[in-house]
Amino acid sequence: MDTCKDIVYRNGAICDFCNVAIGNEGRKVDKLYITEKHYDQGETFKLCQKDYDDYLRFLEQEKEAYISLVNEIGYESLSEYQRSIYNCLVN
Repeated sequence: MDTCKDIVYRNGAICDFCNVAIGNEGRKVDKLYITEKHYDQGETFKLCQKDYDDYLRFLEQEKEAYISLVNEIGYESLSEYQRSIYNCLVN
């Protein structure tokens, strides 16, 4: 699952999760990934490689959970909000 919309290389740009800036020698952050908007996000995220990888794992876990839920109760039993999340994650 690829959610990267753009990559930022400007020194000083900050990861939205860990607050480390590009150019930080200790963490060796040389770029930030800008995510696309997903289901209930109000905005995109700027993430360093570690947090971007964690974000992708989270989305994959959510996808698996929703697929499991649909297999258990059926798509028609989902609320409208749950259907929008399912459609976003699975399609």
